Amino acid sequence: MFYANSDIKVKNMTYQLKLQNVIQYIPDAGQGNTGYKFYGITAQNQDTGAESNLHLNNARYVRHAVNYGGDEVEASRTFDCKFYNINKDTDRSKEIFHIEGLKLDGVVQYDSESHTFTAPVDENQQVAMPACYVNQFNAIMNDDLSLLG
Repeated sequence: MFYANSDIKVKNMTYQLKLQNVIQYIPDAGQGNTGYKFYGITAQNQDTGAESNLHLNNARYVRHAVNYGGDEVEASRTFDCKFYNINKDTDRSKEIFHIEGLKLDGVVQYDSESHTFTAPVDENQQVAMPACYVNQFNAIMNDDLSLLG
């Protein structure tokens, strides 16, 4: 498994998360700039029927800020981002890779008409993207995942 922030950092590599052909969108996010937020997105490859999940969760960062007097606004926009493949035969998911400390920069959006999920990412952060895993995941999703700006 690859942990993004344990590898070489590459500045300005990631500008947005964009996932098309979304078949399920589960937001658990309160109003305002602070607080716990979770987004669960399931997308399906229209050609093969393969399904994958994207989870964004900021609970670890918000909990730390609340318990230790950190910046709650900054913590609320910092997420762990996990990508999973779903085995349709067993209905089990397997984590492909995840990124720790991904900072979102703006509003997470889901367009129900185009079935597209988009989350802008802070351009000034340093994020290492495991290209081999991104390419593999994107190939499974029939190029419906956009991670690079």
